[in-house]
Amino acid sequence: MQKDSKDDKKRRRGQMIEVVGVDIGRLGRASLRVRGNVNINGKMVFQDQELVRSTLNQTQNTHLEFDQKQNLNIQGKIGDRITVAMDQDSERDFDWENNIRISYEGHEDDIIQKVEAGNISLSLPSTKYVTFSGKNQGLFGIKAISKLGPVDITTIASIERTKKEQSEWEGGGQSSTQQIREVDWVKNRYFFIHPWFRNGVDTVAFHQGQLKSVFIPSFYPMKNGFHLFGDVLVKNFELYKSININDANSMTGMAYIDPLNPDDTTYVDENEEGSFIRLDQGTNYYVSPDLGFIRVREQVSQDILGCTFVLADRETGDTLMVVGTGPDSLGTNLALMMLKPRNGHPNHSTWPLMFKNVYSLGTTQINPEGFEVKIYNKNATPVTERDKTTSLPYITLFGLDSLDENGNRNYDELIDKDAVNIMNMVDGELMFPTLHPFARSDSLAGGTSAEQLQEQLGSGILYTSSSSSEVNADHRWMIEAAYSNQSSTI
Repeated sequence: MQKDSKDDKKRRRGQMIEVVGVDIGRLGRASLRVRGNVNINGKMVFQDQELVRSTLNQTQNTHLEFDQKQNLNIQGKIGDRITVAMDQDSERDFDWENNIRISYEGHEDDIIQKVEAGNISLSLPSTKYVTFSGKNQGLFGIKAISKLGPVDITTIASIERTKKEQSEWEGGGQSSTQQIREVDWVKNRYFFIHPWFRNGVDTVAFHQGQLKSVFIPSFYPMKNGFHLFGDVLVKNFELYKSININDANSMTGMAYIDPLNPDDTTYVDENEEGSFIRLDQGTNYYVSPDLGFIRVREQVSQDILGCTFVLADRETGDTLMVVGTGPDSLGTNLALMMLKPRNGHPNHSTWPLMFKNVYSLGTTQINPEGFEVKIYNKNATPVTERDKTTSLPYITLFGLDSLDENGNRNYDELIDKDAVNIMNMVDGELMFPTLHPFARSDSLAGGTSAEQLQEQLGSGILYTSSSSSEVNADHRWMIEAAYSNQSSTI
């Protein structure tokens, strides 16, 4: 008898209790049934905070703490056609794991056989026209099943709930190796803001009736691994990008090859008019006020890039030159220094402003431990990472290895990963210390001048041709990066 009593309790615990039951005439009966439990735990907490108080009246604290958990399954019916079902559990990780569904059941001869709203599923049988057979669950929306003669019609409008997954990497992280062809340098991300910062200049500028000297050294070569600064600073820099849609914040104007001489007919076919938006410094791009270049966060492909800025004396702060002008009060008459046209190509006057010596290593936040870079000559037999004549690794000959592990100027056949002008470990970018690293210096200005490489380098077609077939045919080097990313939990 005692055993039967326990079994009865278990059965009753799994049953639903009807809390509402009402006859509603011709529609039938409306009912609401509930199953589940609600647990509420409470406690009084007394804390002595004398050692951590911020004011004198906070030395003691007494308060109540409650913890509520519920697991409910509710079913409601209106007549014999409409059903409401809800399944809710406070212990589930995400709200969308709790289900609610409203359904309508039609009669056998009705066109509308069934309508469901809320958490639904879709099952497709394999037929002549549907090759996939399976069931898609985790949908939230509306589904209707209709019958028109011999034809069954299922209509669904829904979104699919996200799957919950967790992966962990422990210890040293995941090791990976990335191979990059030398023809695949990063395009449309790094730009000089003026040819002077690329090539260097020693001249005078005429501003407000006065002649003032301007000296800017060329970007390369570096000295002891560092770029040289000129006697000017970039101030009041603003970057603009063209847009092709209506925007309340857009401005209209021109991007000039030489905004200091906008009426010069030399570049009349290359100057471009458009609508522009101003980009946010720090969010959309970084600018170096000392070296006069920018890095945009997102690569710009089919848009114009232009800028305005002031060149100021590094010591006094006096204005030496104003390049470009911002918009007027109506948002018009913008005059920009063009950094990139809508469709860039090697014959355009702005082509030299784009960096061609930066390579993405396919990841970010690179762990210095275990990081390694090699350069392979694909034309050598066999393919090798070392020059046959000197036995030196190519990373040394290309200028990526000038320091030993102690920072002394002595190569150690390892990439100078701590040299910030070569490796950007945060963004995962490698920058060669020449403008055109895979071209001979006697064929293309800014090419590599290492004597040991002259017979192995090409003439620089990868930098001067817009033909993909010509560029791919010029491929002869491979950059290989091995790294281990930082440990993380996803």
